[in-house]
Amino acid sequence: MQTLEALLLIALIYLIKAAVVFVILIFIRPVYQNWGTGPEEISQALPGDNLVPSPKLISTRAIDINAPAQQVWPWIVQMGYGRAGWYNYDIISRCMGMADYVGGWRSSRWIVPELQNLQVRDRVRLSKHKGYIVTDIQANKLLVLFGKGVRNLHSWVYVCVPTDNGLKTRLIVRHRNKYSGWLNKLLFECLDIGFFIMERGHLLGIKRLAENSSSCGAQL
Repeated sequence: MQTLEALLLIALIYLIKAAVVFVILIFIRPVYQNWGTGPEEISQALPGDNLVPSPKLISTRAIDINAPAQQVWPWIVQMGYGRAGWYNYDIISRCMGMADYVGGWRSSRWIVPELQNLQVRDRVRLSKHKGYIVTDIQANKLLVLFGKGVRNLHSWVYVCVPTDNGLKTRLIVRHRNKYSGWLNKLLFECLDIGFFIMERGHLLGIKRLAENSSSCGAQL
């Protein structure tokens, strides 16, 4: 009898886990994968989509910034490990080995002139041993990053869309991931929501810094 109860308890635990996974995949994931976007932005083709055909995971996220693209772009172009950082949760990045910036372990709160000349084929690192290659870059408009790992491909795209007659910016960020193997599947599927939390902080950080620099410029 006790054995039967134990088996029923184990079955119940697995059933609950399966239900949680189902809810996340069907109801929650579409929300955080497309945070801040509308249906047209989700479906529209963006530069760099061709780098990862038939992806397993796609996310398109966007944020409105009350500053022109010329004041948003400098923060984007200087980001990265060994560069200006990610403008989000530096303490978490430090714990993950992703925090080694020009200002120490904290993301820069200022524009770094020597990091503004990013070019095609340059490398933007995520950590000491992982990074992306710049495949396309158009000042104040577009940054396309591409990464290739063991049995996985990843494109990471930033698009600055001027709004309100160029006074504001719609910043769109898209990821396309293609992977194979159970280890990569476990990595991408399980850490997906954690990556969203970090990217949400990243986008909010860019927004805050760009808008603050815009305010300073207006005061001058």
